[in-house]
This record gives sequence, C-alpha cells and structure tokens, in this order.
Amino acid sequence: MNVLSIFKKKRIFQYDLLRAIAIIAVVANHTLTKFYNTESDFIIKEYFNTFLRFAVPVFLFLSGVLYKKNKKIKYLIHKLKRVLVPYLAYFIPSTLYLFWTYKWPLSDYKLIFSGLILGRDFGYYFIFVIVLIFLLAHFILQFGQSSKYFRALFILSLIANNIWMSIDEPISQVLNLRNYNFFNFQLNDTLFYRNPLTWFTFFAFGLLYQEIAHKKFTKSAKKVIIFFAASAFLTYNLMYHFNIGDYAPYGSIIWAVYSFSTIPLLLSIRVKNSKIKKIIKYISSISYPIFFLHYFILYAFMEIEKISQSTFSYWMAPVCFVCSLGGSILIITIWKNCISSLRQNKLLIARAE
Repeated sequence: MNVLSIFKKKRIFQYDLLRAIAIIAVVANHTLTKFYNTESDFIIKEYFNTFLRFAVPVFLFLSGVLYKKNKKIKYLIHKLKRVLVPYLAYFIPSTLYLFWTYKWPLSDYKLIFSGLILGRDFGYYFIFVIVLIFLLAHFILQFGQSSKYFRALFILSLIANNIWMSIDEPISQVLNLRNYNFFNFQLNDTLFYRNPLTWFTFFAFGLLYQEIAHKKFTKSAKKVIIFFAASAFLTYNLMYHFNIGDYAPYGSIIWAVYSFSTIPLLLSIRVKNSKIKKIIKYISSISYPIFFLHYFILYAFMEIEKISQSTFSYWMAPVCFVCSLGGSILIITIWKNCISSLRQNKLLIARAE
C-alpha cells in the first residue's frame, strides 16, 4: 500500500507533526541566534544554531514522502507552481527591504536576478534547493519507480552525501572559495547551502519511506529508534563541546546522521490530546506562509534595535521567537478569515441575485 493512497483517504497526523516541529525549529533557529552580546550569549546562540538544523532535512523528507511517482510534466509544473507562486509574492517586498537596508542601487539587476534564483538574506536558499530537487526527481523517476529502485537511489544518494561531507571543507580551504563570488554570492556559500549532494538523500529517504509508511512502529523498533537518536545526539554534542573533527551543520557526516536519526524519532511520537492535535495540524497547514512571514517580524525587531541605537540583551531573542511565530500565525489567520468572509459575501450576493 502506498502512503499517497492513504493520505488521500485521511490526512496523516504524523506528517503534520513533523512539519509543525520543523517550522517551529526554523523560526527558533532564525530568532534565537540573534541579539547576542556576551560570550555566554554567543555560546547559547551557537548551540541553537547547530542543533536546530534538522528542520530542512525534515521538510525534504516530507517532500519525498508526499511526492507522487508521476512521470508527467504536468505534475512537475503543479509542484513547482505551489512552491514558486507564494515565493514570488514574498520575494518582492523582501528584496525591496534589502535594497533599502544595504543601500543597493535599484538598477543593479544582477543582485535582483541572483536573489530571485538563489535566495538571499531571508533564507530563501531553501526555495532553490526544493526546486532543484523536484527537477532531479522528475528526471530520475523516468528510469524506474519500484521499491528496489528507490532503495538503490537512497543508498547511492547517501554514499554521495557522505563523500561530499568528507571533502567539502578541504575543498573550500584548498580552493579558497570564500574569496570568490558567484552571481554576487560568496561561492563557498552557494556551493554548500545549495548543493544537491547535501540535500537529495533526505528527499530520497522520503521516497523510500512511502513503501513502509503504513506499518506501525513496534515497541522494539521504537527502542532502536530512541537508542540511535540518543547516540547520534550525544556524539554530536561531544564533538561540538570538545571541538572534535568536523561537526558543521549542513557540512558534516555527524550532522547528517543526527538529522537522519531525528526523522524516525519524530515519526514515533504519539499525541493523544485532541486540542494539541488541532493546534499542530493548523500550524502544519500554514507552515509555508509562516516560513516567509516570520522573517519580516524578525527584521522588524532588528530595525527597532537600530533605530533605538541600543543593543538588545539576549533575553530579547526568545521574545522575538514568540512574536515571530505567534505574529505570523495571527496574520495568516486574520488573512484567511478575511478571504473566507469575502467568499461567503460573494456567495450570498450571488444567491440573492
């Protein structure tokens, strides 16, 4: 039984849970790493910046789980439209803000073009990554769609990921990539944040998981999952605190292991409270607009700090997190209610006529 056939009949709560946790982690990572001043603030900020970086792998896993094994170009266009149309709506105001903040000349089309394609300060690199992965997925699905094919695809992508994670830092240092620009981006940044070798394996994991998603976790399986996740987390912490080897987020094998171990751990979580479930489902359903909107609230806080000509204490970071997440949810809810009211009014007018 395929997960998509199940999803059509009934919305799967576990995927809503993963999506909600991932978007909360994204907002937390962007806000809790701001407004640091002292050495202790920096230590806390760096810890959050390292251990909240499982969110993008979770989103890519979900994209793989819910990706139809469809060879038609129409399906690819449908997927791209769902990603790109909202992105374009947010790209315009965010780009205008960046031009205003950094005093860039509006005539600099290279900045606009590179920002549109690759994403810029608002963390829109994820859009480039997911579009690239959808294009790769469409191409790869032309050659096979069996369970064995997806198993081989996952193994190959995992090997490619591990090889890349082993050589990325030496390549950066030897070639001195930080001193080169590509489309007004630091080449090092472009190569590491937007590289399919880093990200495709999580999507491939999702494709593979489609075949077993209907199976429930047994007690013994849960114990193995918890042990694996705890081991990865503790190992990552040891490497981080004692500065052992390469542990960089998005650029190390231990980060990939930590991210992979987090996915089944989150899938094994069970929530029984109906009210909490309702909240989780709602946050999941609006996670994409939250991703875009929270940046504007975060940058508003940063502008207030500039205007006040003062330095915010680190306690402002959790305040910013609550306001960014809660404010985004509130704005989206008001917008949805307004749209719903307009539609109802139109319907009532049409009936009256």
